[in-house]
Amino acid sequence: MKNILDILKANNSGIGFNSNSNRSNEKLLVFGITDDIKDELNFNCDAFIYKTFTKKSSNFTGKIISKGDKIDKINNFDFIVINTISDVSFNIFNYENGIGLFINEKINEERQNTIESFDFDFLIYDFSINSYNNLEEIFKIKDIIGTIHNNWIININTENFDLEHLQYIYDLGFLGIVLNLSRMNKKSFKSFKTKIAKLEDRKNDKL
Repeated sequence: MKNILDILKANNSGIGFNSNSNRSNEKLLVFGITDDIKDELNFNCDAFIYKTFTKKSSNFTGKIISKGDKIDKINNFDFIVINTISDVSFNIFNYENGIGLFINEKINEERQNTIESFDFDFLIYDFSINSYNNLEEIFKIKDIIGTIHNNWIININTENFDLEHLQYIYDLGFLGIVLNLSRMNKKSFKSFKTKIAKLEDRKNDKL
């Protein structure tokens, strides 16, 4: 069984704190959400995240937990992702593979301590972003990802990608991006990957 930390560590060791050591050639990992196993042939993602069960794959795959999921059913996946914590009906301490958690509400001190005590392998920033050019929006992002030292990934709810926005995501310290592959086609995905390849390491300490 592959380990989610293998690709996380290969890309960055200090997500959320703008550490650029050990970066791979592609500076942002791509996690594709899908329900169609054919997408593994059409899109070159670092990992695929399924909403429903699928056959065991040779690619790196994860599962968004749904109500009724049991450990014996999800062991075919390399990692799981928790979107709604009330949907988890098994002891996650018995799950030996990687675990990610969607973060879509402000984290208070009590919830911060709880999340840290579970030692999740990665966290997904799942808030709508109105503007990447507004400093207040950037402060909101840093308020969240600076709260917990972890491997942070950002969920992007759009198929339109601007290189400047992707650069900002990288500069803020995110490890990767979650895409909904149902909104993508081969052409738009290729364009997206081309932009990722153009991301640059910037020598400044402002972030």
